[in-house]
Amino acid sequence: MIFTETLNNFHSYITDTTDLIFDIAFKNQKHESDLFLLIENGFYNRRNPDVVFGNTKISPYTIGFDDDRLSEQTQNEFYNFYRDRQIPNKHTFQKSKVENKTTQHTERISIHIETALYIKFWESEHIIRLLHNLARLSNKQDFNWHFDSSNFKITNKTSGKSQKLGRTGIIESHLISEFDNSCPEFSDLIQSCYSSQIRNSIAHSQFFLYGDFINFTNHQHGLAYNNISQISFERWELYIHFTILIYNAIISNVNRYYRMYCDRAKSKHFGIPIRIIKADHSVELRWYTYDGCRWCWYINSDQGRQEDRYWLNK
Repeated sequence: MIFTETLNNFHSYITDTTDLIFDIAFKNQKHESDLFLLIENGFYNRRNPDVVFGNTKISPYTIGFDDDRLSEQTQNEFYNFYRDRQIPNKHTFQKSKVENKTTQHTERISIHIETALYIKFWESEHIIRLLHNLARLSNKQDFNWHFDSSNFKITNKTSGKSQKLGRTGIIESHLISEFDNSCPEFSDLIQSCYSSQIRNSIAHSQFFLYGDFINFTNHQHGLAYNNISQISFERWELYIHFTILIYNAIISNVNRYYRMYCDRAKSKHFGIPIRIIKADHSVELRWYTYDGCRWCWYINSDQGRQEDRYWLNK
């Protein structure tokens, strides 16, 4: 169940911590518009890299919606639907649960819904890409246009060999380590509510509810990464509330910096500069402008086309 008082209890902590990592990323970004690319979803269009319109080849370096961003938007509809059905008073609910079997059943069904919310967030390609670039920017690294979780590799510090990671590995072996370097508070926050074992148990339906506990059938005694046999409903309450609050805080910061970049673009003739670092490490600089309603490449804007016509007629 989503309790208003639990959200309120941890709202300031999680909001402040998430604000901090975004502020560090903005301060440490190597190019002034790298954080804009993070919040507006800059990506390499690997599905259609050779699109031609008329006689013009369209750049595969794109800003805006792709399939992954659209998937996250669909997920957000589900998230909002459930989040808006908060229970104001936890104590009243717990008292009712003791006396009312319908309330007990509602709680169990809600946990099933929450497991779906949990895995949708931590498995989202868009969220993982956003966190990956947030970690890069906060550590003074370039924005990565080419991120692809299905082909993500890191160098093993012990062997020196390249090692391919899945989403769980990206979170535990890459993101947590990177955030440890730039913002330990945010790293701690992720570790407080992300568990690969819980993620796997949800993905493979390896859990059951008994009494007031979630029991995990993928528990293996002696294995550090599968050492949770059960958690109480109250403990699960923290996992799901923290995840929801992180999602809220990410959306809030995306909106906060979006407004800042809109104001910045409106005050400049050409908009904001965009730096594209290609797979061969070559760099292209382009201008991206905001006309008060929409963003577009400056060359495609009304002002840009007027200037093209002016110089063609000179």
